[in-house]
Order: sequence, then C-alpha cells, then structure tokens
Amino acid sequence: MMLCMMWKSHVFSLFHSTYRFLSYKILLINTIS
Repeated sequence: MMLCMMWKSHVFSLFHSTYRFLSYKILLINTIS
C-alpha cells in the first residue's frame, strides 16, 4: 500500500512538471510569434 502511494505521488509530480514545461513552452511560443 505504501509503495503504491509513493508510486502515485511520483507519477503525479512527473506529470505536473511535464505540464508546467509544456505550458511554459506554449507561453514562450505565443510571446515570440
């Protein structure tokens, strides 16, 4: 159970950082163009 929770939090943080990176990239592209 504990391992499952850790795995979920890890996946969530990974997803969150990817989401932030994508949104930042989109913002940058919009600013340039």
